[in-house]
Amino acid sequence: MLATDARWEVRMHTAHHTVNPRVLRILATDEVSMVRGSVASNQRTDGDVLLLLGSDEDIHVRYALTRNPSSYQIPELLRILMGDLPGVVSELAKGTDSSDLLAELAISPTYVPSLEIARNEATRSGTLLQIAQRQHPPHSFDTVMEVLAQRDAGPELLDAIGRRPISRRAALSLLQNPMISNETILFIANSPFWYEGTADIGLLAQSKVMTRTPLEQLVERRFTVGGEGAVTYDGPGRYKVRTQFKIGNLSGPERPVSMDDSGVLMSARNDELVERESDKDRVVFRIEDRLEEFLVFNWSRIGFFADYDLVGQQYRTDSGPIDILARSKDKKRWLVIELKRGKPRDQAVGQVLRYMGWAERALSSWCTGAKSQRRDRCPIRASPEVDQYSHAHSSSMTFRRS
Repeated sequence: MLATDARWEVRMHTAHHTVNPRVLRILATDEVSMVRGSVASNQRTDGDVLLLLGSDEDIHVRYALTRNPSSYQIPELLRILMGDLPGVVSELAKGTDSSDLLAELAISPTYVPSLEIARNEATRSGTLLQIAQRQHPPHSFDTVMEVLAQRDAGPELLDAIGRRPISRRAALSLLQNPMISNETILFIANSPFWYEGTADIGLLAQSKVMTRTPLEQLVERRFTVGGEGAVTYDGPGRYKVRTQFKIGNLSGPERPVSMDDSGVLMSARNDELVERESDKDRVVFRIEDRLEEFLVFNWSRIGFFADYDLVGQQYRTDSGPIDILARSKDKKRWLVIELKRGKPRDQAVGQVLRYMGWAERALSSWCTGAKSQRRDRCPIRASPEVDQYSHAHSSSMTFRRS
């Protein structure tokens, strides 16, 4: 007989597939827990046998009971499982389609499987509201709030979530929920919680209510992005964020920072801003063209360039674009500037030498223009000297030879 086969694998297979309640009753007392687990998950197992297995010493057997739809028809067994280990209780909340059972689990004095209750489509709005208002362990709070924020459960639940210190992901889910009320959005828009560090959520909320809310009801939001940034309003229903960077007494050009529909600062996402290192008194330009833009904007105010007139930025050549090209005031020298973040590699020197070679060949054509018909008045020659300079401090715009 298969139920008494010496091989436990055969007995387990039998317990999983048999439709004979008598065989299942025999296998329910098998010495191997995996065999008993197969009996616990078999829908043909009698209720009294399932109740017996509810007190099995092996947790995997009790886990198997939560996967058996028949278990949810036995109130006494459910009471046993509801007082079990958290893992078993979580599986119970995940597997049931009973709103009443989920409501009982939500007020359990021992363990409340909040995440599983929040995810279960059978959970009623009142139960979801209880989950939203209860205290959760730090490791699960953000996930539970994010799941609840996506539920179609009415504005009362969403308002309860919006008034808690939820994560940015949960706030985005909340603002995208069509059931959210204007009052909840306005609360998020003006909440001090979103004033520091995560102001993009507050801005997103403000953008959603601006067209139907008087501007005097909205707080002015200011936050730091990279160097320095501030939010200003550009008429009813519109807003803009501008950042301005400073090094010493020099200011960079204002740069508008747009925000997408999910509240992400697009310029920050695209890595187009500068950042001020918190542990060092210096500005770090995240990509080279930000420093290039800064130098061009402040060219006449930087002493290092006092003897040169700016000719062009990203100046096109047959060897590639020169970051910055300048010409000496006496019209005898050209300055080729190639910007690199961090310590430049040998390839950067080769790149500059190619540009200098191009300058020696091509820029002599400047002497044949309308302003000068005599080449001896414009003795242009590319300097063979290549110097490397670095800039490190934000207190002044100075360079040092590396």
